Amino acid sequence: MTAVPFCLVSFWLTQQPVPPSSGLRVDSGTVLQSGTYVLDEPIEIAADNVTLDGGGAVLIGGGHQGVAVRAVGRKGVTVRNLDIRGFYHGVRLEGCERVTIRDCRIQSTHEIPPNDIFLDIWTPLERAYGAGIMLAGCRNATVTGNDLQHQQNGLSMYDCHRCTVTANNASFCSGWGVHLNSSSDNVIRGNTADWCCRIYVRKDGSYHAGADAAALLIVVNSSRNVVEDNMFRGGGDGVFLAGYRHPDIVAPCNDNVFSRNDCSLSPNNAFEATFSSRNRFLDNRANGSNFGFWLGYSTENVVENNEISDNRYAGVAIEHGHANRITANEFHRNRVAVRLWTDEDKDFVEAFPMLATSERNRILDNTIDDGRYGVMIWTDEKMGKRLCQRDEIVANKITNNHVGIRYQRGRDVLIRTNHISGNAGVGLELEDVTGFAVYDNYFDNAVNARASGEVSWSRVSADEEVTKNILGTGPMAGNFWSDFTGRDTDGDHIGDTDVPHRPEGVTSGGDARPLVRNPPAE
Repeated sequence: MTAVPFCLVSFWLTQQPVPPSSGLRVDSGTVLQSGTYVLDEPIEIAADNVTLDGGGAVLIGGGHQGVAVRAVGRKGVTVRNLDIRGFYHGVRLEGCERVTIRDCRIQSTHEIPPNDIFLDIWTPLERAYGAGIMLAGCRNATVTGNDLQHQQNGLSMYDCHRCTVTANNASFCSGWGVHLNSSSDNVIRGNTADWCCRIYVRKDGSYHAGADAAALLIVVNSSRNVVEDNMFRGGGDGVFLAGYRHPDIVAPCNDNVFSRNDCSLSPNNAFEATFSSRNRFLDNRANGSNFGFWLGYSTENVVENNEISDNRYAGVAIEHGHANRITANEFHRNRVAVRLWTDEDKDFVEAFPMLATSERNRILDNTIDDGRYGVMIWTDEKMGKRLCQRDEIVANKITNNHVGIRYQRGRDVLIRTNHISGNAGVGLELEDVTGFAVYDNYFDNAVNARASGEVSWSRVSADEEVTKNILGTGPMAGNFWSDFTGRDTDGDHIGDTDVPHRPEGVTSGGDARPLVRNPPAE
């Protein structure tokens, strides 16, 4: 290891603190003098590879205008230990590389008036809202350990890439705790931004809790970000990701990963991610909100291994979504656990004609209990032949709801190997469906099934002959029905008498090969 020359160490230890002043230019390592100072012009970092240390100074702005500390086009700069209050932006870095902002306290930056302004999530840089820290056009920046509470926005990032944001606290902001606009390949890890919310009062005196505030806002082609281990509770939304504004912005935010975040207790959505693709939501908590996940007009998302409980309207809600996978989640006490649909939505469908229907979504291996509906999928009657279609509902445990699965107006859907029991109303309700395959399910409910339309209740094909059925008694055939009264006469655990079994409420057809546990008749 190369030794630091004694003369340099001596210089750093003996240099005198510098009193902050308006327009101070920092071109070497600087420690500010302790005290309280009012600045009319920013402190300018005027050289690369320098450190500005707050040293106990408190920097006060006049009228929430201007910037306390600014750097443009610098590399290797560190800003630390600052106490900043009352500016438009506390620290603003533009076009900088390999910079660090750490252990600062920046509060009370510019905030728009409460109650009568609904936030504009698409605000461009030239009209950006106030924020504790503003990064614009920065690369490989590190923002860590800062206190950014009690203002409109904690950290805003425009056109920033490969940055790391860790261990900051941006709670109690009236806008956004952390904000990404046109910013990709960043890591947002281990931060807290709780209770980032606001109230918007409508002209009739009613109010909207949220008004597009969020703990984390992601817009305008912000992709491939990793968001993990954060506390984003009680926000207008916990995470708000948006890829479209009608009619002029189409800017999807794709391939982001959200893992081990707690976004519970939102008055709106714990997670919202719309008009975007291939986002992954893994091992998060999305509880006690209106919606756990709102993923409208999104494709190829993965919602896996999340805790999704006590949401007032739905655990996962997706309108006009394609090829989304909802798997291995714990759904408890939601009004509806999984809700998918196609409706009449003229403006959005005109902008995204490829998403005119909801289709090819997969609901796999989830635990769903104690709600009004376990799975609800439907097509608005006004949509004509543009039906929800080609979905798969497979290997879920759906228990103790009012209705286990309800599917209205759909086609070519597979419902297989689900354990559907203890539902107080009906286990499976199918209305006006075509081409449905329903087999290898376990039904033990007050009413096991109601169905109108074209449904095949049993299945035998070469590729499944060696697959164990849901009872483990042999290959797949039909379903197990708690209300089946026929017998198995040849020992293959498939009913031979009183077939096809037609549960109460099934209008035609029936299960020709119902599964049974009983031994063969003598």
